[in-house]
Amino acid sequence: MPPPDPRLAQTALRAFRSADQGRTWTLDPAPLARGLDSLGLDVREDGTWWVTGLDHIEEPPWWEYHTGPRVRGMVKEPGGDWERERWWPDVGDTRSVIDPQWHGEELWFASRPFVKPGDPADMAESTTLRVAPGGRTVYSARGLADPSPVEFNGQLHVFVTELGRGVVQLSGEPLQPSRTFSSVTVPFATVMDGELWLVAQTVVQGRRYPVLSRSRDGRQWTAWAPLLPILPDGPQTCTSPVVGPQDGELVLLCVDERVVGADGRLPPERKGRLTGQHVQQP
Repeated sequence: MPPPDPRLAQTALRAFRSADQGRTWTLDPAPLARGLDSLGLDVREDGTWWVTGLDHIEEPPWWEYHTGPRVRGMVKEPGGDWERERWWPDVGDTRSVIDPQWHGEELWFASRPFVKPGDPADMAESTTLRVAPGGRTVYSARGLADPSPVEFNGQLHVFVTELGRGVVQLSGEPLQPSRTFSSVTVPFATVMDGELWLVAQTVVQGRRYPVLSRSRDGRQWTAWAPLLPILPDGPQTCTSPVVGPQDGELVLLCVDERVVGADGRLPPERKGRLTGQHVQQP
């Protein structure tokens, strides 16, 4: 596999905080980390945050192809500091773990049959949604990426990006599409105060920023609304958004992909995840 674009290591992980359940937000002045994108989040029962992603600072060594891939990310315990973390789950026979997302003790991820570079949401080929331990296959589609499973009212819902469709909601056994959100990509689903929150990214005032839709039953959804203000000193993009409670606040993490790298050029865009209608800031 060719080495990744070195500018990916310059992308910035940014943190927004809200003390009023998301009505107003403040931006931490310094980036939380560099080179981490394709975020996933699982808030554990004790309040510990497990953030997964693709780590462009520590590229996987060649021998991981033979031993099985490690999952990289960051962990923060309540009241503690952020620390880089690695997990080594049993992903079965796959060597391609894309967009990993913990769901309790399970790891959900997308996988392609061959290890090769490129965003799965840009590929006109079948991608499988798999679950560890064991790496069983639960769904396949063309250009599949960004799985986000959530349990709500005793039912499992899984949200994914699909090439050319946007965000697709999967449910049932076996998983089947139940709804499509054509205006957004890169979903993250969580339960907040008895509601199902679906956060995704789209174009807001010319920038890729997070939007929010909510549901009380998993079937009927509110209209998409911008989740964050466009701050004068804020990130150029706020992609791959994840949100959850932390130390008495609501915290949202996202990635500024448009940070200038060491060569003075902007990092490459993810063309397959740029689809979406323009959402006006209220």
